[in-house]
Amino acid sequence: MTKRRPPVSFEDAVTKIAGVLLWPEVSRILDRGERAARNLGDPDAQPAAGDGITLNQARALDAAYRRAGGTYAPMLHAYALQLEAEVAAATADCTAIAMAGAEHAKEAGEAVQATVAASLPGASELILANAERQLEEDVASATHALGLVRKRREQLLGLSPSAPEVAQPVTNGARPDG
Repeated sequence: MTKRRPPVSFEDAVTKIAGVLLWPEVSRILDRGERAARNLGDPDAQPAAGDGITLNQARALDAAYRRAGGTYAPMLHAYALQLEAEVAAATADCTAIAMAGAEHAKEAGEAVQATVAASLPGASELILANAERQLEEDVASATHALGLVRKRREQLLGLSPSAPEVAQPVTNGARPDG
């Protein structure tokens, strides 16, 4: 029975490599028993502590696969696509914040313009109503941007369930918030 493996996973990459090199060669390259090597290709196997493939082993597997006629590097391909997906997920919030900031800048400008017009002597009820509407839209856009910034901060602090793993800047012991 063929096991379903997530596409572009390390398990799938190891299994593709073993399809060409065969499991005895994969286990030789990994310097572990055949069962242990097969477990690395099994998404249902529970990895033991310290289990996994080092970067040097992944490179050796990809090189052996290519020498045996493979047309690409499955481990590198899996790594690259997983990295891109993770970075895209982490930066999606940043893009949303930037877009919300731009929208807030537009709304704030319109609110300032309408407020100045409402402050002039002889401003009509229509001008005052427009200022009120523009100020409400400005507050709504600021609230939206604030929500996105708070969500991103919670993710960075690990308070959000969808917190990405983000490298923290080196601050020579100083805290970034003061």
